[in-house]
Amino acid sequence: MGNLLLPLISPFAPAGLVVVLVIFMLLEREDLRDRFIRLIGLGDLHRTTAALQDAGKRAGRYLTAKCLSPVDQRDRLGQ
Repeated sequence: MGNLLLPLISPFAPAGLVVVLVIFMLLEREDLRDRFIRLIGLGDLHRTTAALQDAGKRAGRYLTAKCLSPVDQRDRLGQ
């Protein structure tokens, strides 16, 4: 029974670890953001914050476009 169950459960172990890591990152996101800004900010907090917000918006638009592109392609093909 254990020989059959182990191969079925083993792929879920890394996924569980990722879920736990994401939960902790979301709980401490402001602190992590502040540390990141201090790390790369070089003393210019306003510019660094503005650059990070701009990068986040651009990444969001890019990912949204990538998610919607298969839908758009299906519409053009008439499917």
